[in-house]
Amino acid sequence: AGLLLLLWLGFHHKWLAEDPDTVVRLVLGLLFAALILLRRNKASASADSGSAANAAGRMPSTEMTGTPEPGLPVWALAGLATGGLVLAVTGIVLSVRLLEWVGVLLLLCASLQWALPAAYSRDIFLAAFFIFWIPPLSDRVFGPFQVGMQRWSVDGAEWLLHCLNARVWADGMVLCTGSQLFGVPEACSGMRTAV
Repeated sequence: AGLLLLLWLGFHHKWLAEDPDTVVRLVLGLLFAALILLRRNKASASADSGSAANAAGRMPSTEMTGTPEPGLPVWALAGLATGGLVLAVTGIVLSVRLLEWVGVLLLLCASLQWALPAAYSRDIFLAAFFIFWIPPLSDRVFGPFQVGMQRWSVDGAEWLLHCLNARVWADGMVLCTGSQLFGVPEACSGMRTAV
């Protein structure tokens, strides 16, 4: 699964390199995904206590001695893998990179769900969410997010200035005072930092 992800990133490196923020998104996306997957959760803590109980001469519970079960039922894993395969092939045939990417991520999620114990089930989807943001999105997807966050920046600045007893009002993407106009540029939306 990891090899498939690395192959996809390798085959699309020219497209990824067109955007100046790709390296930052790649490093942060993979770092956050790895931290989420490798974090200590309740199941690993109970497994550690089971090994400590075994070392103390007590028998561990049967839950800890059996083979780990996947977090999703087999039919759901098959559906997830099939959906990922269909999306990846459709994206390749129609040259829609976002469909390819989502298909690869669904295949990655299905294989990790199958390979890892059930305790990691939620973590796998959360890690895939962070990995999703690695490649640059088209302006049709990114544009509305950026305009919305820019609007939230203007509204938040207006609210904060009202709390500080400053006479200001928002007019579109501009903050107005009695004598000055302050435009809020797209860079202030926080979208580049968030994504």
